[in-house]
Amino acid sequence: RSKGIGIRMLSNGYALNEKNLGEYKNAGLSEVFLHIDSLQKRGDVQGLKSEKELNGLRTKISRLVVNSGLICSAVITLYQKSLEELPEVVDFVFKNKDITRLLVTCCTDFDAIVQGFSNCEVLGHQYVRKNVKNSDDAAGQSTLSRQAVSISDVKRVLNRGFGLVSFAHVGSNVNDSDERWIFYYTFVIALPEDKYEYFHLGPKFSEIVSLRNKIAKWRGRPYSFGNVMSTKTCIAACLLYAAASLNFRTMFQSLRFLMKLRQPGAEIFAKSLVFQQGPNINEDGKIEYCKDCPDATIRNGRLIPVCLADVLDALPAEFLVSKRST
Repeated sequence: RSKGIGIRMLSNGYALNEKNLGEYKNAGLSEVFLHIDSLQKRGDVQGLKSEKELNGLRTKISRLVVNSGLICSAVITLYQKSLEELPEVVDFVFKNKDITRLLVTCCTDFDAIVQGFSNCEVLGHQYVRKNVKNSDDAAGQSTLSRQAVSISDVKRVLNRGFGLVSFAHVGSNVNDSDERWIFYYTFVIALPEDKYEYFHLGPKFSEIVSLRNKIAKWRGRPYSFGNVMSTKTCIAACLLYAAASLNFRTMFQSLRFLMKLRQPGAEIFAKSLVFQQGPNINEDGKIEYCKDCPDATIRNGRLIPVCLADVLDALPAEFLVSKRST
C-alpha cells in the first residue's frame, strides 16, 4: 500500500470477523469482494439455496465489512442454472447501500479449452500443443459446457429485467467488437418506506470515463477504482452525464430523478455492474480471450490471464512455450 498500490481481497466471507477485518484494514486493505452464490458449498448455509435466499447472508457479511471501515462489493459466478436468478442479485445490489458494485464471472467451459487447443499466443508467449484431442467430444461430456454462460445471455436477462444497456465493453484478442467484459452504471435514490428510484446510464457515459482516465494519465495518477461517491459527486455525475448526452429527454429524466432527493431521508448511491466472460477455443484450435487482459498475473516469470493461469502454467510436456521476440 505504501507504494501506491490499491489492496483488495476476494473472499467468500466465511471466516471474516470484526477482529481480522480490523487487522486487514490497518494493514492497508481497502475493499472486500464478497463472493457468495447458490452453487457454492458453504458451512454456513444448510442445503441448496436460491440467489434470493442468500441475500440475507450477503446482507449480514457486507454490513460487517462496511462497519469495519472497508468498501464491500458483491461477486458471483453465474451458471445457466442461476442465470434467470440474476435479476434477484442485481435488485439486491441496487437496494443495498453497503454494496458498491457487483462483479459477475460467467461460467466457462475450461475442459473444452484444455482438451481442444493446438496453439495460441497469450500475452506475449506462444503455446503449441503437439497432440490435440477432439474438443467436441470433450465439450459434449463436460458438466461445465452445460453450465457455461455468455455475455449475450447476460445482456438479454438484464435488458428484459431492468431495461439496462451497457455503456462500454472490452473486446477479445481476435475481435474488438466481441464483448468479453461489459459495464453498467446506475444511480439509485433510496426513499422512505423501501421505495427506490433508478437512473441508468447509457453508452454516452463511456466518453466521460474515457476523459477522466486521460486526465488521470496526464497527471500521472492511477485510474480510480472502487471509490464510494459522495452525495455531491453523485449529483454532479448525473448532471454531467445529462449534459454530455445532448439529449433533452435524458436531461429531463436526470433532473426529475434528482428532484427525488428533496424528499426527507432520501439518499443517493452509485452502483457499478461488471460482467466478464471467460476464454473459449476457436475452430482453428486457438484460444480467444479478453483483449489486453484486464486480469493478468505472473506465473514463473510469464504474464498469464488469471482465468488461464492454472490451465497454462500446469501444462504437461506436450506443450512448448516460447517468448515472443518482440
